[in-house]
Amino acid sequence: MSTSDNRDKDNSGDLLSFETWRRKAASITGLGLSPEEARKRREIRDLQLQSADWEKCEKWKKELWQNSAFLEQFFFHSNALLTGERY
Repeated sequence: MSTSDNRDKDNSGDLLSFETWRRKAASITGLGLSPEEARKRREIRDLQLQSADWEKCEKWKKELWQNSAFLEQFFFHSNALLTGERY
């Protein structure tokens, strides 16, 4: 094997490593993406944000149901009205 063959293998490995790094950097920063890749990146980011918002909302709802004296009284009186019970 000649030294030029070794250099070609080293260069191709370096190019592959650089391209891998470039793709990761582009997906994080959004720079250098094609319009299609940018659209996909936006869709993924939007889905992640929606998911995070949903989880936060569900957490707040659960805490409200468990800790709200107002809701406890509201459902107590609503149930009494619906069943005809006197309180």
